[in-house]
Amino acid sequence: MLLYHTILLGPPEKQYETVIPIDGVKNAVSVAWDSKTNLIYWTDTSTSSINRALWNGSDHQVIVQNNLGKHKL
Repeated sequence: MLLYHTILLGPPEKQYETVIPIDGVKNAVSVAWDSKTNLIYWTDTSTSSINRALWNGSDHQVIVQNNLGKHKL
């Protein structure tokens, strides 16, 4: 499966949507973009991992894959 997350970019009068093509994503939540590095970050709840990749979908890396279980607050 690909990560098809729509992100609105730019100021309100010039916003546009884009799709991020990343293979292997099962259930992405909490997607964030670092404009300085052009990296996107997301949590995949199916694999209990925090991931990152370049904006074009390349260089996918799992950053954290431990201790992401359900915690009671």
